[in-house]
Amino acid sequence: MVCATIAFGMGIDKSNVRWVIHYNMPKSIESFYQEIGRAGRDGAPADTILFYSLADIVQLTEFAKQSGQQEINMDKLRRMREYAESNVCRRRILLNYFSEQTDHDCGNCDVCDNPPQRFDGTKYVQMALSAAKRADEEIRVSTIVEILKGMRSPAVTRKGYDQLKTFGVGRDISSSDWQDYLLQMLQMGFIEIAYNDGNKVKVTEIGNDVLYGRKEAHLCVIDHSTKEVPKKKPRLRLEIPTITIPGLPPTTGVEDTKLFEALRALRMTCANEEGFPPYIIFSDKVLHSLATIKPTSLEQFGNILGIGEHKKQKYGERFVALIKKYV
Repeated sequence: MVCATIAFGMGIDKSNVRWVIHYNMPKSIESFYQEIGRAGRDGAPADTILFYSLADIVQLTEFAKQSGQQEINMDKLRRMREYAESNVCRRRILLNYFSEQTDHDCGNCDVCDNPPQRFDGTKYVQMALSAAKRADEEIRVSTIVEILKGMRSPAVTRKGYDQLKTFGVGRDISSSDWQDYLLQMLQMGFIEIAYNDGNKVKVTEIGNDVLYGRKEAHLCVIDHSTKEVPKKKPRLRLEIPTITIPGLPPTTGVEDTKLFEALRALRMTCANEEGFPPYIIFSDKVLHSLATIKPTSLEQFGNILGIGEHKKQKYGERFVALIKKYV
């Protein structure tokens, strides 16, 4: 087990960290991204969990207000809170925050695992992006809402935005709903916020694809009720075909978790006998491969990626004997 705290840095020289758990909210997405990046550097699956409460937000808000860059730090905290509370794929939010976009969800985060109800929101996205484009991408989110709602605010009339074709096209939707939809558009990468240019809204490349009808956009349904969130529906179990790899036994590609733990215990025994750290014997990635492919001969054992001739001869018989018990 490895424990760390950001108070003393997280310079952990381990590639096989499987979990990163935050027990309160980081102050920015930059901090969060750097900290969760400690997990899974060996390429094997890893998980991150974020716990936070209102008290965290209150405390971090006070820190931001007392800092020398109050406006910037408050913006960063707001984006971090939006990330934590979002119904949009979290990987898309992270990518867009760092000026990268993708037009599909990751399929791995908690939002993808338990997706909210969605609808074809292409028309709404096109309305908002058209307003931004017709204003030469020189306006903020709040002004986009005012244009769509047909509100003749000083920011709208001063620049003549009340003469745009998009003025008032979204008056049937409430301002709060437009704010929510625009936040979803930001998180899905259809727009960016130019923080170094007065927080102006810029339409991205994939935003243009939606605006000009090359792609559809699906938005989350806004729940205006106070009803409890429905329970997660059971996921379908699919039959996984058998895969055959030359030099290795047929495999379904599904890891035996009990075998993996047994292999870890054997690795620890070998390490204690020789006075080495466990990863010197085999990395976690190799153990995951063994628990998935389950080689039952010395030759097959040596064909596993990461096992050379020396380790095959030195440890092969013991590990193959253990695997045979599970096969």
